[in-house]
Amino acid sequence: MAGKAHPADEAGQVLIQAWTHFITLSILVFNFYPMTAVMIVLLALLNDGAILSIAYDKVHYRNNPEAWNMRTVLGLATVLGIAGVIASFGTFTSSDLG
Repeated sequence: MAGKAHPADEAGQVLIQAWTHFITLSILVFNFYPMTAVMIVLLALLNDGAILSIAYDKVHYRNNPEAWNMRTVLGLATVLGIAGVIASFGTFTSSDLG
């Protein structure tokens, strides 16, 4: 019996589609390849390492669910996201100055 998709799964699919469109448009419009073959291989290897570390994690669990402080989580995620964007644009612009 097929159930309804989880909202997080749907959001993930939307992000993957948006990323695919971004890559395609950047190649077609700007003749710029944002991801090289080496980057894709490194991404796959690093992703596998993260998944394996989660799969073999031996955490003791409790019977009642943990409570997350979402204000802290979202704040830290926002700061790290902004820092990542600034670092990416800085690397991109400094590589063109050569």
